Amino acid sequence: MLHAAVLRSPVAHGLVAAVDASAALAIAGVRAVITAKEIGAVPHIPLRLLPLPGTERFLQPVIATERVRYVGEPVVIVVGDSPALAEDGVGAIALDIEELPHVPDRPASGRDETLLFEKAGTNAAMVFTGVKGDADAAFRGADYVRRERFAVQRYTALPMEPRGVLAEWDAAQGRMTVLGAAKVPFFNRDALATMLGLSPAQVDLIENDVGGGFGARGRSRAAHLFKTGRSWCAL
Repeated sequence: MLHAAVLRSPVAHGLVAAVDASAALAIAGVRAVITAKEIGAVPHIPLRLLPLPGTERFLQPVIATERVRYVGEPVVIVVGDSPALAEDGVGAIALDIEELPHVPDRPASGRDETLLFEKAGTNAAMVFTGVKGDADAAFRGADYVRRERFAVQRYTALPMEPRGVLAEWDAAQGRMTVLGAAKVPFFNRDALATMLGLSPAQVDLIENDVGGGFGARGRSRAAHLFKTGRSWCAL
């Protein structure tokens, strides 16, 4: 079995200027170093909820191409004979990112001064407007009116346990078996099949016993699978 480790962006926004993997490839037991260049046509992760027209402009690539848009975005995948060797390969890569202005919060995003997706022309993927009743009349007739602005910190799912996936490619049968926490296995199976150029019937996605989903397992973005000469890699 081969193992994969990820080199992730240390900056929030920038252009990938250069990736020097020569030192990583010189490590015995490192089998491959994969960037967007090696993949070619980098697939994008589909939306499961509210895939409305226009949101396709903001779909996230499974690995950064020319630009990184958040801290932790995958930039390079290193494949090795063991987890330690893959991690050693990640540590040996020289990554040069030209930093761009970042978008730290919603007000900054709304000003569109710095675009994360330039072709979209805006940072707003969609705008919702809700109207119910006569709000102006309710305020005019209220005994007490107060204006206040509330803000909360960024919230994200941070599992305590390691997260990974194990995949095996059967060349004779032309089928792939994937094991790991998926939460929505049928959507993730279909998404993986599309991104890997397979039919859903060629992918068996098996959900293991897990303690809970809590949203973090609702996507297949952790399941970066790259076909090598002899097998699929576990990440």
